[in-house]
Amino acid sequence: MKNSLLSLGFCAVAGLLAATPVAADDNLCGVAMHAALMDRMVGNWNTNVLSATLTSAGNPAYPLTGPKPVFPTSFSVIGGDLVISMSAQGGEVIIPLEVAQQGWTMTGSETKVGPVMTESDLTTLLDCDVNTVPRLSGKAPFSQGGISAEASVFLYVLNEDQLYGTLHIVTSEFHLREAISIGR
Repeated sequence: MKNSLLSLGFCAVAGLLAATPVAADDNLCGVAMHAALMDRMVGNWNTNVLSATLTSAGNPAYPLTGPKPVFPTSFSVIGGDLVISMSAQGGEVIIPLEVAQQGWTMTGSETKVGPVMTESDLTTLLDCDVNTVPRLSGKAPFSQGGISAEASVFLYVLNEDQLYGTLHIVTSEFHLREAISIGR
């Protein structure tokens, strides 16, 4: 049961460097999230887990290693809202997204996932302040194998084909944090 929940967030084979590169003239620096951009995001994507940590019963965070298969992800617009659907072995979670509030940054608990790109790294990659690109966040409860959980996602929209951020899965027994790259 716990393993199938872990597979929801912990599935990918390639790292961020293998994902679609972000060209400086392709980025969304200074662009606000808008309906036309949401419409262009609709469709099938793949999520790559770059690194992950697992915390349980007050124990220190444990870095998860090993092969990580890619899991399918899709975006759709339902009732004017952007929704992300993430699937893995034996389950699916659907998370309604909202534009992250101004000032949201990758600090605190959402970055405690091992070696990941920092905001400074992303700023260098994009050739602009990463906090000027659209940011999305959302959370939703789900159940898998009789276990109740909550999934939260925090994403930077780097360009129309690449997102970067974190995915958290929380149950009464564990907290899984992952750095993810989502690309087409």
